Amino acid sequence: LDEEVHNRILSKYSKGMRQKVGIAIALAKKAKVYLLDEPASGLDPRYTKLLKDWIKNLSANGKTVLLSTHIIEMAENLCTKVAIIGAGGMAQYHIAGFRQAGAEIVAIADLNMDAAKATAAQYGVGQTFGSIETMFETLTDLDAVSIIVPNKFHAPLAIQALEAGKHCLLYTS
Repeated sequence: LDEEVHNRILSKYSKGMRQKVGIAIALAKKAKVYLLDEPASGLDPRYTKLLKDWIKNLSANGKTVLLSTHIIEMAENLCTKVAIIGAGGMAQYHIAGFRQAGAEIVAIADLNMDAAKATAAQYGVGQTFGSIETMFETLTDLDAVSIIVPNKFHAPLAIQALEAGKHCLLYTS
């Protein structure tokens, strides 16, 4: 790179370039847990693919990733065994999307066991749980949870998922 590029103030770069710099800084820290809030925002398709590959690599190396994204396809392509927390109307879209991306939906968890059982039966999901603690204890090979409950419940559920070593995908309304 020429001298002008080295001396340019970061705020003068495009949104995509600023995003790449932020991702590079995060990756350089070699953390155990990564919080990625809309990481693909401003990235072109080539770098979005690289970002997905980096996230998969982090996971393969035992790192936990908390990903917040409006690009559901990104989240869907990062997981292979997923549980859905929340048996409401949005479950159908998450189940379809994860399956289309090649993931297996292994469980539905909801405090309302009747709702969990009904959703599981409707979409061919094999297991249901009324407690996410029991789900995490039972499903040791679970990759991720997709949390689709009202926003006010996201934080405690996400913390439980992360403490259990699961990737956490949040649906925000």
